[in-house]
Amino acid sequence: MGRTRLDRRALARAFIAKAVCDVSTAEMLIERLKLQPSLRRLCGFERRQDIPSSAAFSRAFAEFANLKLGYKIHEAPVLEHVGNKVVMHVSRDSTEVAAREKPTKKEKPPKKYDRSGRFHWAETATFAKVSICLLLIFNDNSVHGSRS
Repeated sequence: MGRTRLDRRALARAFIAKAVCDVSTAEMLIERLKLQPSLRRLCGFERRQDIPSSAAFSRAFAEFANLKLGYKIHEAPVLEHVGNKVVMHVSRDSTEVAAREKPTKKEKPPKKYDRSGRFHWAETATFAKVSICLLLIFNDNSVHGSRS
């Protein structure tokens, strides 16, 4: 009848680790178990010598696939936490929309006063010129008017 079967719990954990770690072949999983002691111990293999051959992994994995072990392992926590409820979620469209990044700047009217409350220097200069011109005109008229 052959040799006694290995403990299937460790092989089942290795089957799950193969799916979770996205390992494609049994040989790659064996290499990873040999190189990573933490993964090896999580699967249930204490020493490197405890890791079975690739043939043993292949036979066990074929048996687990026929039993739909991966589906059953995934189904158990889903039924425990979600049950028969419908899970609602929101899908948002993140498609890029052509638009301006910054708003256009509006032209502001020039300020008439400085921060101190005084007239702006350009207006002060214009006001001074106008007042000087007016003074000259009135002075000339008064001077010319007094002469005549």
